[in-house]
Amino acid sequence: MSNSKVSILDVASWFLSKEAMTHKKLQKLCYYVQAWGLALYNKELIDSEFQAWVHGPVSRELYNKYKSNGCLLYTSPSPRDR
Repeated sequence: MSNSKVSILDVASWFLSKEAMTHKKLQKLCYYVQAWGLALYNKELIDSEFQAWVHGPVSRELYNKYKSNGCLLYTSPSPRDR
């Protein structure tokens, strides 16, 4: 397994290519990727830190990217193109 980390925006883009979802769901799915990487491989897979917020884990980078999009995030080819 390589030592490089994946961009959280790339992980989010992959999830959004599958279905529309809320900010909270996207944050939690990305957090699960990080958690499973730590549990299975003992390493962080995503290049972003998560913070403990009231409704669950949040990556500030991901939050800042999508905070102006409203409640529901729609599928897109790449979050960087928005």
